[in-house]
Amino acid sequence: MGFKDIEIIDFDTVELHNIPNQFYRMKDIGEPKVYALQEIIIDFTEVEVTPYNYKIEDPFMGQLDLSLDRLHIICVDNVETRRYIYSQLKDSPLTIIDGGLGGEEYHTQVIHMDNKEDQERYEEYLKTPGKDAPCGMQNIIYTILSEAAEICNIVKRIDKKEPVPEQLRRDMRSYRILSSSEKEIEYKDEFNY
Repeated sequence: MGFKDIEIIDFDTVELHNIPNQFYRMKDIGEPKVYALQEIIIDFTEVEVTPYNYKIEDPFMGQLDLSLDRLHIICVDNVETRRYIYSQLKDSPLTIIDGGLGGEEYHTQVIHMDNKEDQERYEEYLKTPGKDAPCGMQNIIYTILSEAAEICNIVKRIDKKEPVPEQLRRDMRSYRILSSSEKEIEYKDEFNY
């Protein structure tokens, strides 16, 4: 999509169960996910990314670039980490895209962290209990790729200052969009990718 300044954060390693659903290669098994992904991105695009092989927690959160010209996409596999990230960024003037999925269903949300309606909606979502399953165990590659395409579309819309969905839920089994809502938003600053 033309973006050059990309940072990826993850502390996990590639495991066998990630291969069929997370776009890693067999040779990546046992490697930190951020370094394997860095190599894949270079192979496909020749774009250098900055990998951080860290867990999202207090010491690392202080190192995040929270500038207004950054877009943050959350793709974590548990609600506890989502709650922590939200607690650290709530009331900031940032826009966050949160992609969550399981099996053949996904739920993508756009949260303007300083918008009270968005906060209330996201706080309700964060009350949902998490599942105890290893990362990717219940995911299917076409669900992940479909959600990735939706997130790319949202990023493009934000960049072009177009309306974006507040949330989008889709069930791939039935080909149905379970819920969707869109609103016009006022953009405060230019994004500088």
